[in-house]
Formats: sequence, C-alpha cells, structure tokens
Amino acid sequence: MQLSHRILFERGFLFWLLGHLFLVSPAIAESNHFQQRELKLLWEYSAKGAIDQAPLIRNNTVIAAPSGRALLALDLQNGKQLWNYNPQAGIWSRAFAADKQTVYFGTRKAELTAVNLINGRHRWSVKLGFQLQVRPLIHKGVVYIATTQIGPGLPMQPERKAQLLAFKAGDGTLLWSHETLYYALQTPSIYGNTLYIGGSYFDPKQDIDEGGPMAIQARSIQDGTVKWTYFGEEGFIKTIVAAKKQVAFVGYQDFVTALDTKDGNLLWRKDTGNWVPALTGNREILYYGSANTIVHAQRISNGERIWEYNIPWGSFNYILGEAVVDSERLIFLTQRGHVVGLNIETGNLLWSAETNIRARTGLALAKDTIVMGSDRGGIRAYQLPDN
Repeated sequence: MQLSHRILFERGFLFWLLGHLFLVSPAIAESNHFQQRELKLLWEYSAKGAIDQAPLIRNNTVIAAPSGRALLALDLQNGKQLWNYNPQAGIWSRAFAADKQTVYFGTRKAELTAVNLINGRHRWSVKLGFQLQVRPLIHKGVVYIATTQIGPGLPMQPERKAQLLAFKAGDGTLLWSHETLYYALQTPSIYGNTLYIGGSYFDPKQDIDEGGPMAIQARSIQDGTVKWTYFGEEGFIKTIVAAKKQVAFVGYQDFVTALDTKDGNLLWRKDTGNWVPALTGNREILYYGSANTIVHAQRISNGERIWEYNIPWGSFNYILGEAVVDSERLIFLTQRGHVVGLNIETGNLLWSAETNIRARTGLALAKDTIVMGSDRGGIRAYQLPDN
C-alpha cells in the first residue's frame, strides 16, 4: 500500500530537520588506521537550547540560534557572549545567515530582520507574509529569501504556494518577488547570473512511494524571472549545488541528480546507496555522506565517483549536516560525535577525534578552529590537529 505524498513529505522533512537517521563502486579509501588524535577544547558555552543549524563564523564572531532562545554572538577566541538579540515573536533556529557586517534571520512573525554583526543592534526588518525557515542566501549585496507554507511549527497547508524574494542587504529594500510552485523550499544556490531554487509542491493526482512531486528552477538574479523548470519525483529537496555547466541536488530519494544549467535537461542520476543529509560543492566536485557510513567524492560534470571512504565506529555513523572544505581537507562531524579529516584529493584519512557530543547538525570551520553545537544546547570550539 502506497503512502500518500503528504505523509512522505512530512516524514522526509522531519528526518532532515532532526538529523537522526539511520555502493558498490570505486575502491574504498583507506580506513583501517583510525589516526586517532585528541582535539584541544578551547571553550564551551551553555546556550540552553538545542542547536538545530550549524553555527556560522564571521570576523572571529560565532553566530548561533539555540532553539527557543535568542540569537547569539560569541567571541571565537574565548567563547564569551558578545551580544544576543531576542525579538518578542522569537526566531526560527535554522533561518539565519551572515556576511562580514550583518546577521540576517527569520522571525516567527514572518519577518526578515537584520542586525549589526559587531554589536547586535537592529538595522532593519521587513514583513515577508510567509515564514522563513531555512538559511537566507547572501550574494553581492543581495539577500535571497525562500519562504515556505509548511514546516515545523506551521499549519500543514501543502496546497498553498510560497514566495522567493530578493532584498538589498544594506537597507532591506525589496528588489523583486515571485510566487513559486513550491510550499517548501531550500536555500538557493547561485552561479554567475543565475539563481537555482527548488522544493516540493502539491499535486493530489500523484501518489508516489518514497518521493513526491518537486521542481528545480533557474531564475535570473536581476529580476527573478524563470529561465527553465525541471520537474521530478525526488520529493523534499535538501541541498542544491550550482557549478558553471551543471547544477546538482539531492532529495528525499537516495539519488544525486545533475541538470544542464543551460536548459535544465537531465544529465545524470546516481544512486547514493542510502539516505543523504546534504551536499557540499567545491571546485566542480560534490562531497556527501550517506547513512550507510560511506563518504563520496563525485564529479559534478558526469557523476563519476572519484573516491569513497567508509566511516568506522559502527553502523549509521554518517555525516551530520554538510561537510566543510578547505584547501586540503574535508572535515565533518559524525552522528556518534567523531570529527574526521580526509584528504580531499584521495579520501584518505588524515586524523579522527572523538568528542562524545550529541549533535543534530554539522560544524563550522575557521582556519584551525571548529565550532559545533549539541542537542542539549552546548556550543564548543576545538583546535584542529595538524595533518
């Protein structure tokens, strides 16, 4: 018996939000030697609310949004609180982003608010009319907002559409807005002059097992007009990564899909082996981890798998949230609290460390420092070991 699309969406959406989920291809990268190290704990802060979205690091400032609490700014060096901002309506714990001067976030009053990164002083607020529950995207002085009509804490209204909006980062002036097909959208991705956005939409005529109606659109960053639309059945969209010639995404189904950026035509679709929380893109390469503990490096051009690494320490010890990439390393936090560093070229293990943290999402990286949050509200900073 097939489940209804709505039940499938709710299940996939909640699994993605909570981050508690349970390939036969190229050779698995070396994983026999655990290269166990100890991370130096720099500081720990009690935020008294679960960390649902990975913290951000900007200008030696850590930004976090504990669930049910105020937006926080901490000093990266010592973890001391610099400021907090707590609007009466409250904030959505996953809907914050920052550039070098400003933090932008969604309030439960369906507003987008901007505050000063240095001191937390209010800069501007605009009414959205729809709720913002995912990170805004900031690009060249513009804040792009993908709103939703369905999500945690919201009434289930899958038949209703949502909006995609663009605001001036400096003062909140609305540049353009468009109604979308979607009732749940992901943070957009930009390459060149094109913005790529996707989400699920309601179609009572479709009853698809393990997926559901979804669409990806390419839109002009100047005015938001549609260049092309791709329709599929992958269900809830979790991540979109754009490159020059391809745009890749992962949905509820266990596949990574790539489209041609010129016309939206399907280029390739590859089985991931199991559930994938998110994609990370870097230099035309996709990195992601599936719930069967395999970490993948894959070419966005043709889907070729470059390497795979098997995370040890037991089953379902998968990557939480997005892995982070620097010039030489892929660094991630696992479901069982291990921090792992891999060589981005070969996938070979550089080092691993145990933190015993219980987390719902991934970590943030700034040079040799990582910051992560727990499901009990603790925020920690560690110094990474040398490779």
